[in-house]
Amino acid sequence: MTMTTDRIRDIYDRKTRAMKAKPSFARATGTSTADLADGFACTVTSGPHQIAVDLPEADGGAGGGPSPGQVMRSGVAACLAIGYRLWGVRLGVQLDAVTVDMTCELDARGQYGIEGVQVGWQKVAWTVRVVSDAPEEQVRRALDTADRLSPMLASLDRDIVRERVVEISPRKS
Repeated sequence: MTMTTDRIRDIYDRKTRAMKAKPSFARATGTSTADLADGFACTVTSGPHQIAVDLPEADGGAGGGPSPGQVMRSGVAACLAIGYRLWGVRLGVQLDAVTVDMTCELDARGQYGIEGVQVGWQKVAWTVRVVSDAPEEQVRRALDTADRLSPMLASLDRDIVRERVVEISPRKS
């Protein structure tokens, strides 16, 4: 079921008021369980959802699902795309389509224990493509707000270089 923008705005306005009135409403905990099967294949369960995760054959896995790095990158990209739409709705900016292409750069020597090489992502770059007839400054305000308040971006190491490119196109008539 697709909700209307008014309904979504109402839900988040009510949640915001409730959290301001009683901060304990804002506390949350998330849990996932990874069950390792043969080799490196895992089934990860988060609530009612499951995802198969594996290493590619080149790394000793069977390639039976995305790698943990792919899942993490996908989670960040999805969080941003959803956040852009959500903040567009909350700020009254119509975003007809949102696409996020994300690239994460790392030096794999770090995870192999090679001295002097940082472990993990060193750069996260993403391009946001938005279709909207709203004024550019309003679209950018929604995107900037979503980035500033993104729980996924906030969870990344502060030393990771972040680069965002924005492309805005009008709706096709």
